[in-house]
Amino acid sequence: MLKVPPAPARIRRAGFGASVGFGGIPYAGNTFDAGEYIYPTVTFDKSVNVTGSPQMSITIGDNTRTATYRGSIYNGAILEFIYQVQSSDLDTDGISLPANALSLNGGTITTRSNGLTADISSSATSNDSFRKVNGSQNGPPSVRYVDIDSTPVVGNTYGTDEEIRVDVYFHKPITVTGSPQLALGLGNETVQVSSSSIHNLLITFRYKVGTTDRDLDGLSIAAGALTLNGGTIRSHSGVNANLGLGSKAVTNDGNHRVDGRIKNVPTFGSTVVSAKSWREDTAVSDTLPAAEGGQGSLSYSLSPALPSGLSFNNSTRDISGTPRAAAARKTYTLTARDSQGTRATIDFYIEVAANPAPDFGSKSITDKTWTEGTQIASFTLPEATGGDGTLTYSLSPALPMGVSRHATTRVVSGTPGGSMMRTEYTWTATD
Repeated sequence: MLKVPPAPARIRRAGFGASVGFGGIPYAGNTFDAGEYIYPTVTFDKSVNVTGSPQMSITIGDNTRTATYRGSIYNGAILEFIYQVQSSDLDTDGISLPANALSLNGGTITTRSNGLTADISSSATSNDSFRKVNGSQNGPPSVRYVDIDSTPVVGNTYGTDEEIRVDVYFHKPITVTGSPQLALGLGNETVQVSSSSIHNLLITFRYKVGTTDRDLDGLSIAAGALTLNGGTIRSHSGVNANLGLGSKAVTNDGNHRVDGRIKNVPTFGSTVVSAKSWREDTAVSDTLPAAEGGQGSLSYSLSPALPSGLSFNNSTRDISGTPRAAAARKTYTLTARDSQGTRATIDFYIEVAANPAPDFGSKSITDKTWTEGTQIASFTLPEATGGDGTLTYSLSPALPMGVSRHATTRVVSGTPGGSMMRTEYTWTATD
């Protein structure tokens, strides 16, 4: 039987879909300016695995520039590369890719299905008149698009405690100071949402839905929604960003409605757990609060581990037991999870105070003067308080002959059988 050996992955040729080319277009017109990214791409006819840092060559005017590997998409069939336009770059005819633009740069590209080395040869491309370059132009960073990147847990409506996440993407990298804000239109109200993270091209804004929030028509983000709030948004070269959203504004997005009366995710609401301060060797019984909402039944966990001697019941949310040692104040997190794995958390403090050392407080013992051969007036040595566990007592040095101390009642009694000089005694309680 004739067997056909498996073929390696190959760059797809013209006539069979994309091969080598470019993704993304200039923000303004057909010309990239300084700071913008150019995205060369390579499409294989099979999914591939990549190791190391492959590179792609780009022809910009009379110069060859190098784009670095960014990652893969479409199950590893398309590789993306990235190059940032420099001030010296100029190409009035349009950028192109030379023959065999892809190089391994010490890495590997292999077919995912059988591990064969990929064929990375490719033909040159012609000048792309839709992608010219003029690095001497240095326009302000502008908003390329606005993305409501979150999804309601159920349907198209966010309930209480669900997070709305909005990403604002700029067309070139930005540097941010302070905490810019985005005005989020919720029904008849507008809430100012502060930025939660900044990453190269984008600013992310996060908002947690409250019980009184309503917008049954869908979220809106006005053209002037992005504001500096006392900070700055600039390009890496210091040019102030254009903050207007223009056509990227959002009006009543029906896929992102809000009704804070709905409880699609677990929530502890406004519940606050007070700090727990317990004492060593003293029994504890405490029930933590229950969450509401979520999908299906809720399960609970508590972290980190409780102090020695204490345990947490996942079903009843009870903390019980007797702490065996002192423990410093520490933050604990009660977590409620629903059947979809969505969580709600609440933090509180636990500390265990050590038992105080045995203490006689203000108690004292008067000096005793006895007569040889005469029975003394019996007296009881004082009892201490505090300490860890049962207290034991000792008296030193030894009492005079004929006088004794009862081990349990602490009563001293008897008749001295001889004389002795004035002696200082020490009454000690030990835990």
